[in-house]
Amino acid sequence: MKSNELLWLLGAVVFWVAAGVALLALTSCTPPPPYVYKKAEFDRDNPTFNKPLDVRDGVVVCYNEDSTTPAEIRGLAQQACATEGGKAVFVTHVYDKCPAMLIAGAHFSCGLSVEPEPIVQSPARPQGTNPRIDAQGAPATPSAIYEMHYQAPAR
Repeated sequence: MKSNELLWLLGAVVFWVAAGVALLALTSCTPPPPYVYKKAEFDRDNPTFNKPLDVRDGVVVCYNEDSTTPAEIRGLAQQACATEGGKAVFVTHVYDKCPAMLIAGAHFSCGLSVEPEPIVQSPARPQGTNPRIDAQGAPATPSAIYEMHYQAPAR
């Protein structure tokens, strides 16, 4: 083999390795899609392993607020609740069930008659509004809630 052919071959290998590393780096930074949280989903010793989700206590949808819309979150919750004939009603945000890549979770009740959460009054928020639910009934993102709570009152 001539040295030019060897250099060309080495350059081609380096190019394809670099392209593979770049592709891997780009795809690993993409947050995973939202999903319905199922406790002990991968624990084969758990009696609920590989069984349908029990929605009596509601469902938690894990999501990344930078890449997920409230409509997607609500749609997943509604789809999960519909298996038992329920209707998804947003309850609150949770931060202790979802993994680091999908840090936020939205807890929905699947019952048809759910008592709404008491609304804490703030001078920055009109009476009778719940900052955790947007106009379509989907959960507001945590950053939107923060902005609502800490914005300066109108003067």
